[in-house]
Amino acid sequence: MVIWSIVATSFSFEMLRLHNWTVNDLFKSLAEPLLRESEVSRSFSGSFYYLLGCAITTSLYDKPAAILSIICMACLDPVAAAVGFYTSSVEWPRLPNGKSVLGFCASTTACSVVIYFLCSEWPVGAFFAIKVGIVAALAELLVPSPQIVMPARRFPLGFDDNVIIPAVAGFAITELMKRLELTMAGLPPLRYLDFSWLIHK
Repeated sequence: MVIWSIVATSFSFEMLRLHNWTVNDLFKSLAEPLLRESEVSRSFSGSFYYLLGCAITTSLYDKPAAILSIICMACLDPVAAAVGFYTSSVEWPRLPNGKSVLGFCASTTACSVVIYFLCSEWPVGAFFAIKVGIVAALAELLVPSPQIVMPARRFPLGFDDNVIIPAVAGFAITELMKRLELTMAGLPPLRYLDFSWLIHK
C-alpha cells in the first residue's frame, strides 16, 4: 500500500533527525512552532503517529469506517488540545491521567457534529454520530497527558492518540454500521472522500 510506504519514509526521517543534530536543527527551524517540547529532540513528531494511525485504520477497516475514523481523529485531537491549552489556568476537573473533562465534552461535541454532517441522510444519523463521538472521545481519554514514551533513547516510540483514536473509532463504526445495517450508499459527502488510492483493497 502507498500509505505504508509513506509511514516507512516518515519513520526513517524521524530516526535520522533524532540521531543527527544537523538534520534535527534544520527540522526545528522549519517546524518548531508546530511541535511539542518533547518532539523537538526526544520523541517522534505527531505527524508520524498521524500517518501510522491512518495506515493502521485503512488496513483494518473498510473504506466508510476508515474515512470516518480518520475524520474523528482530525476533529478530536485539535479540539481537545485547544480546550486544554486555553483553559489551563482554570481549575476544571481533570482525570488522573491529566486529561480535562471539559476537553472531553468539547471534543465529543465537535466529533459528533462533524460525523452527523456527513451522515445526516441516514435515518439514524444523529444516533450514529453521537455514539461515534462518545466512543472516539473515550479513546482519546485513554492516552495519558503528557505522552508516555518508551525509555529506549534510540527508539522513542510513544503511546499516541493519533494511533489510538482512529483504531478504536474504526472498530466502533464498523460494529455500528453492521448492527444498524448502514452502507455508504446515499451519503454524498463521503463519496468525495475517496482514499482508495492509498488503501488498494
